[in-house]
Amino acid sequence: MKILIVTPYLPHPKCGHGGGTYLYHFLNHLSKKHQITLASFADDREIELVNDLGQLPIELHTIYRIKGRGKSIFSTFILLLIRTFRLIQSVILWQPYYISKFKNHDMASLIKMLTQNNLFDIIQFEYSQMGSYSKFVKQGKIILREHDVVYRPAYRAYKKSRYLIQKIVLLIEWCRWAKYEPKMVKRFDFVLTSSEQDKSLLEWLTGLDNIDFVPFGIDVAECIPNYHSRKSNNLLFVGNFSHRPNADAAIWLVENIFPKVQKRIPTTILYIAGANPPERLKSLCANKFNVKLLGFVDDIIPFFRGCGIFVAPLRFGGGVKIKILQAMAQGIPIVTTKIGIEGIAAIYPEGVLVSNSSKEIVDQICKLVNEPELAEKIGNNGWEAMKKSYSWESIIKKFETIYTDLIINP
Repeated sequence: MKILIVTPYLPHPKCGHGGGTYLYHFLNHLSKKHQITLASFADDREIELVNDLGQLPIELHTIYRIKGRGKSIFSTFILLLIRTFRLIQSVILWQPYYISKFKNHDMASLIKMLTQNNLFDIIQFEYSQMGSYSKFVKQGKIILREHDVVYRPAYRAYKKSRYLIQKIVLLIEWCRWAKYEPKMVKRFDFVLTSSEQDKSLLEWLTGLDNIDFVPFGIDVAECIPNYHSRKSNNLLFVGNFSHRPNADAAIWLVENIFPKVQKRIPTTILYIAGANPPERLKSLCANKFNVKLLGFVDDIIPFFRGCGIFVAPLRFGGGVKIKILQAMAQGIPIVTTKIGIEGIAAIYPEGVLVSNSSKEIVDQICKLVNEPELAEKIGNNGWEAMKKSYSWESIIKKFETIYTDLIINP
């Protein structure tokens, strides 16, 4: 099959977020049997990875997009103007800000050109914010892959907010998503979610029957370390801090949870890995000898395989958390919340410890440190679940079946 994939971020493990890692391996596995073209935004940091991504057997097209602070005062000022214009546009059109933020004339022109000049069987848009580009497709079956059904995390962000002005802004944003998302997905021939819960939610919101779910694929370790070779007192948190739920979880962990763990087990060390840590987190970690704020880590696998416990105290957000899948795939026992484990099938409670209160999370961490046999069992169960349900071979087969059915039965 001839397939066009459209992404908001350059798919690469070094982009600093789980979605980039997942999409890189998705392209790698899918391109072994199919002809793949990728159209992707790329910021300053991602542009440096283009040559590496180009080693995959795919046709690659990138559109430059400024993200974060520019390289100069002038470029930062231009970005501020663009963001202000997009914000005003979102207010006038009553669209979610994230949709306006990703609008780009060059990307629209690229999609139009590619679909005019090529007979693609499938055009697949990744993430909700790219859904608006479907109107520029000239031919082919179009699929939206919703990594999150944004209706849910937008509502949770509003409910979680404690400040009046922020709460009002987030309420308005949720209302926009509640109107925009159900209308947007109806433009597609087929919609894919990453979990059965998101599938059910989207069916309820839209009344559509052309929705299905395919789990995220994950690289599962051929074998995992013997638990006694791990440093059982070392805790690990991983997340891109540009994503607000990750920043909130890390701050809660450092401020409220880890100090209580340390009082009970003074030898524990907490490692925090992830790009763009916020200033508050940096300040909290600055004078704590047993907290190591690592920033972005090129290769996180040694930490997954060397630390004793993976901690993910997520309090809001939505969708399947790829970092949880990655941790399980390396056999590290996990302590998380119900939101952290949301959408991950067939593992709870045998493959992970789950709680929503800081006291219970502390108790579970200490229990695993003090009971290595239990920690090993939890880690092994998670690894077995990943092998059974999340291997790339089974995931790619599911995508191929959906593509084939869509082409044969229009």
